[in-house]
Amino acid sequence: MKSVSFGRAAWVGGALLAALAAVGGPAAAQTRTQSASYVILPATAPEGVQVAKKGQPLLVQQAVAPRAARLTAQATLGSGKKATVFPAGAKMFGVPSQGGFAYCAVSEGKRWWSSATFSCFEDIDADGDFDQVRPSGSPFMNVALFVFTLGAPKPLEASVAYERTPYAEGPSVDFGLIWNAQAPRAKEGEPVKPGTVTVQPAFESPLGFQAIRNGGATRPLQGEDKPASITVRGSRIDVLGLTPEGDLRYRVVEAIPAQVDRVTLSITTTTTYVYR
Repeated sequence: MKSVSFGRAAWVGGALLAALAAVGGPAAAQTRTQSASYVILPATAPEGVQVAKKGQPLLVQQAVAPRAARLTAQATLGSGKKATVFPAGAKMFGVPSQGGFAYCAVSEGKRWWSSATFSCFEDIDADGDFDQVRPSGSPFMNVALFVFTLGAPKPLEASVAYERTPYAEGPSVDFGLIWNAQAPRAKEGEPVKPGTVTVQPAFESPLGFQAIRNGGATRPLQGEDKPASITVRGSRIDVLGLTPEGDLRYRVVEAIPAQVDRVTLSITTTTTYVYR
């Protein structure tokens, strides 16, 4: 089976690698780990009382990779109707490679998510032009700007000029705080107990915001006269309570300060040998 875990998040997925047609024998396991860092950019906290509907984030800021570049000339992979075009000005984010760093982009007309396929370019001789490209697939497990394994290198037919840019000018994804409220039911005749609200950090994904399971906080809902103060990732949220429709009323006292967040992903593959 494959298990996937993150430093501040955890998802589990699986693929059966060997069908058990008979009694299984000893198992062998291999684990590969890859990490990525994100810079959460500062933002101004919205003023006044806010209302967030179910599924709507309380606060959204931008997260970028620590290295960025952009093409200063068009790059074209292949030819004819199957050609893949990367226009001049295309934003790129950096990922570690054996030669230092590769800079990844998506082709013209593609999104950075499920329909995107990363092409990661490398400047082997450090002359300011990319010499080869590594087709590297879509974001692994829908984790923003995360390339688990670079594809096999392919030489470019013609070198392509690029330039390094400040990380804040690189491709960005939404990083936000999401919420969930629990209101326990009381038995007839018993006093109603206060509910609770949980606030968690989350990354944008094709399925909406996906919570990072560690790093959140839960507080009791005490009403507007006694706000529940919650601090997550340095951001402070005062929760005022729920509306009759079940939406959350709150104030953002402080937005998330600029910081670097690190995500570590591991894949463990276990093979069970079958005796026939």
